[in-house]
Amino acid sequence: MPRNSMENNRQQSYRPDDNKQDALTFETWDATELASYLDKAGVGEYGEMFIAHRITGRLAHNLTDMDLREMGINIVGDRLRIKALISNLGRKARFDTRMKVLWEDEERIYFSDAQKAVYTCFGCCPVDPSVYKLSHNHLRIKKVSPSRCGPIQLCCCHEYSINSIDLSQIDDVDVLGEPAPCCVRVCCCAPGRDLIEIRTKIAPDDTKVVLVVKQGEGERVSAILMNQIEDAQVIERD
Repeated sequence: MPRNSMENNRQQSYRPDDNKQDALTFETWDATELASYLDKAGVGEYGEMFIAHRITGRLAHNLTDMDLREMGINIVGDRLRIKALISNLGRKARFDTRMKVLWEDEERIYFSDAQKAVYTCFGCCPVDPSVYKLSHNHLRIKKVSPSRCGPIQLCCCHEYSINSIDLSQIDDVDVLGEPAPCCVRVCCCAPGRDLIEIRTKIAPDDTKVVLVVKQGEGERVSAILMNQIEDAQVIERD
């Protein structure tokens, strides 16, 4: 096949987003999966070389131009194309990892449905909970204050704030158990809730962020938080 036709086929067969979802697991790919990716990207004639040399996703980013030449890839443009493809995969994998949601929940405002009914006049005056979202690098807390006409949410004039906390800046995480009020606990058998108190290095000593979650969730969420905080701080030091 003429070289120009091969180039056209490559350009038509490869789109940058073809393997967008696969990028998250890039480093777990074996040599066969990496060869399959190269085939989709238009350089499939070199797939057997990657399999023969046992180049996996974990090893691919270490390949140098000399390595590719020794594998038998003699065309300079193809070596550059393969290095660019692997580099793009690595960037996508890192981006997807950073954006992956590890935990998501809503603020637990009320201890029971009965308490919620009383405090909101049976839904006539609702209160919107904050939304918590934890990724590999940040804890995101979104507070929404929508405009309402009674219980009906209007389509405009909403207010909201987002507090995005860099995990590498978190200094301390504590969990406090808060029991339900006596009357609610006796009449409704309502469980308590957990308060996760977060202090950062850049905030004043008496300033803390509090996440309110259902009873029993505090310990599990704080463990996830502490694990990600440790990883984020190691990355920052490196």
